[in-house]
Parts: sequence; structure tokens; C-alpha cells
Amino acid sequence: MINTKKFKGKMVEKGHTYKSLATKMKITGYTLGQKVSNKKKMTLEEANICAEELGVSDLEFKDIFLQN
Repeated sequence: MINTKKFKGKMVEKGHTYKSLATKMKITGYTLGQKVSNKKKMTLEEANICAEELGVSDLEFKDIFLQN
């Protein structure tokens, strides 16, 4: 599960929107919203793209993308 609050915080910090980030992932903003809200699962590849675009460190990656 994704830590939605931390994910959204990183998006704001880096000036991204769902649409801008989703474009990098080759999905729609709507689909990204569902993944961030944990309604759909995000793949490891998608999480890695997000992490790269958001400048997420290894420790932050764990806190954001690997929540139970």
C-alpha cells in the first residue's frame, strides 16, 4: 500500500500533478489517482518511475511505497 499523505506531499514539493506524473508513467491521471488511493495496485516499475520523478531516497521509498 502507498502512504497517500507522504506521496501527495512529495508531489506538491516537486511541483507535480497527477497528470504530469502519470504522463511519465504512460498512464492517465485518473489511473494514478486510483493507485495512490490504493484502489488499484501500483507495480514496482511504476513506483520506481514515481520515485525517480519525485527525487525519493531509498529510505523515503520504503516509507512511501512499502506500507502495510
